[in-house]
Amino acid sequence: ITKRQACEKLKVSSKNFNILFLGGTSELKGWKTVEKCIDMVENMEVKFVVAGYSDEAKKINNKKVQYIGVVENIQYMYKACDLVILPSKEPHQLMPIFEAGFFMVPVITSDFKQIRENITNGETGLTIQPNSPQQLCSAINKILKNKKIRGKLINNNFKKALEHEYTITRNIFEKEINEILKKV
Repeated sequence: ITKRQACEKLKVSSKNFNILFLGGTSELKGWKTVEKCIDMVENMEVKFVVAGYSDEAKKINNKKVQYIGVVENIQYMYKACDLVILPSKEPHQLMPIFEAGFFMVPVITSDFKQIRENITNGETGLTIQPNSPQQLCSAINKILKNKKIRGKLINNNFKKALEHEYTITRNIFEKEINEILKKV
């Protein structure tokens, strides 16, 4: 499945640099950090694609934001997006980091001890301090402006994801992994 096909399925423009935030409007998952960062991103062709449950009262009206709700086939989310952000306030599950790796999408995540075991800042992803919209925005701008860094993060996180024995994830993505490996 291509980015264009995934975007069509989710009704998201494939012309934008799509940034996936997994967490709806959950403050624990970093919604407030994302919300404060949106207008600080320099590129006007950016769209923040918000997946997950979203409280109507916490939604914002901003042309850079699109809410897609809960998506059953996660392949569409990752394929439609160019970057995954996980700016949680507290340590959270690692599965999205590995999923992004399998789908070859770079990751920005909050810096916690548990995360450092799987993400090396500048090598397999970018890490930021929790609750720091400025650092999140700076990391997004870095990936937007530097294709070489973006490529390095994608390749290294893909390799890192394959090193781990997450059999459920591997079973789900077995076909996708085999297709990607043919290209590498």
